[in-house]
Amino acid sequence: MSEQRLRVGVVGLGRISPAHIRAVQSCADVAELTAFVSRRREVGEEAARRHGVSNVYGELEEALAAGTLDAVVLCSPNHLHAAQAVAAAEAGCHVLVEKPLTNTLAEADAMIEAASRSDVVLMAAQCRRFTRAALEAKRRIDETGRPFSIVHSLSVEFSGVLTDWWSSAEKTGGLVLGLNAPHVLDTILWFMGERPTRVRASAARHGREWEGEDEAAILLDFPSGGVAVGHVSFNATGRGVNERFIIGDGLTMRMSDDTRLVVNDEVVVDETYGSYLEGGPNFDAQMREFLTAARDGRTPIASGAEVRTCIEALEAARCSIRNGGGVELDRAVPAA
Repeated sequence: MSEQRLRVGVVGLGRISPAHIRAVQSCADVAELTAFVSRRREVGEEAARRHGVSNVYGELEEALAAGTLDAVVLCSPNHLHAAQAVAAAEAGCHVLVEKPLTNTLAEADAMIEAASRSDVVLMAAQCRRFTRAALEAKRRIDETGRPFSIVHSLSVEFSGVLTDWWSSAEKTGGLVLGLNAPHVLDTILWFMGERPTRVRASAARHGREWEGEDEAAILLDFPSGGVAVGHVSFNATGRGVNERFIIGDGLTMRMSDDTRLVVNDEVVVDETYGSYLEGGPNFDAQMREFLTAARDGRTPIASGAEVRTCIEALEAARCSIRNGGGVELDRAVPAA
C-alpha cells in the first residue's frame, strides 16, 4: 500500500468513541481522521467542529459512496457490526470493529468472508490485549507453555441502561455476555492459544431495566487439559473488580486492572491509566496495529479470523444457558 496516510472514519459517536478518536489522532504519521458517521446529525457536527474533521455523514452508506475513506472504526451498537463491516469491506475499506466482533458466529463468518474477498483488514478492538501488563503476561506464557488454569472476574457497576439498545437482549447479545464477556473470553483464549473443546455457562438477571443477563459465569475446557473460568457482572459497587489469575508450570501470575502484573510474587509491570472510556496507551497501540497492518498488507493481532473463536465460545455459552448443559465445540452450535 502507498505510504500516504490512511483516511479514517469513525462510525457511531457513543460512549466508547472518544477513546478511538484519540487513538486515530495519536497515529497522525500513518492516518488522518477525515469523517464521522452519526445518525444524530447534530452530534456528528459538534464532534467534527471539536476535532477539525471535514466530513459528517448520517449513514455509513453515504460515507462509503463518497469514496473518501480507506478505513473505518465501528463504534456502533453490537447488532449493527456485521452489516456495517460487510458494507465497508465491499467498498474496499479496512475495518476495526469495537468488541464484540459481532453477536453470532454466522455473522462473524460473513464479515471474515467479505474482508477476505476484498483483501482488506478486519480486526476486533480487543483493547485489553494491548496493555504492557497483558503483553508481558503473554510473552511469559509463550516462554513457559500453556497455562493450567485461568480465572478472570470483570465486575462493574451499572444501575440502569446507558443507551436504548442496551435494553434489548437480542441487540446486545445477552447484555453482560455481549458487552463484557468478550473482554474476558478474548484474553483467556489468547493466553491459552487454543480453541476450547467444551463450554458451560450459567447466567442470571437482577436488573429490571434490561432483558439480558447481568451476571454470568463461563467454564471452558481445552484440549491441552487446561481449564478457565470467566465471570462477568454488572452489579458491582464502586470501582468494581478486574482480576486475572493465571497458573502454569512454574508460573503464577496475577493481573489487576489490566495494568499491574505480579509474576511469582514479583511486581513486573505497574502502570496507571486514565478512564477506560477516555482511551490510553493500549487504545493507541491497538489503533497503530490496525493501521500499520492495513498499510503493510499483513494480518493484525486480533484479526477477525482469530477472534472468531471468541464469538464461537460466546455463542456456545448462550446455548449452554438456554439448555442447561455443556456445549461441545466439535458439534454444531445452534444459532443464538
